[in-house]
Amino acid sequence: MRGGITVYSEVMTVEEAAQYLRMNPQTVYRRAEAGELPAIRIGRSLRFKRDLLDEWLRLMAMHWDAQHQQALYRWGDRFSKGRRLREPDVLKAIRRRRYAT
Repeated sequence: MRGGITVYSEVMTVEEAAQYLRMNPQTVYRRAEAGELPAIRIGRSLRFKRDLLDEWLRLMAMHWDAQHQQALYRWGDRFSKGRRLREPDVLKAIRRRRYAT
């Protein structure tokens, strides 16, 4: 925390993500395990990338149900396979596809 403001790193733990999202840590953990919240498993730990959480929040604000969100993420995975794309390129393509539908 700097000057009363919490500074979040690019990669967050469950507790940091919960604080960032203002959710209970158990809720964050359960949603990540269910695939409803974007998380990265490193060994036995879950980690959250801040930009992916921000993108998740944007999707939630658009009132997309989980089925549509998962379909969009699956499309992003298929789109990026074998293309040597970086994550920002894939997210940009997902946004274009999202607004086209």
